[in-house]
Amino acid sequence: MKESLMKTATKLLENYLGDLQYHADEGVSSCNAMTANTPYFESEDEMKTYLDYVETLISKLRKEV
Repeated sequence: MKESLMKTATKLLENYLGDLQYHADEGVSSCNAMTANTPYFESEDEMKTYLDYVETLISKLRKEV
């Protein structure tokens, strides 16, 4: 059960990251305008740091599964 839940959580985060990356490709303004409940980014660097954090989290979860 735990493994299945971890796989599901990982997949959800992968999907979330893909959406963020899609909007981030258009710039920080687009990412801010097209997301809800994601932190507001003051700069491209801040947005990149957040994307890197989500990627790192996904990587760590994959190792747990």
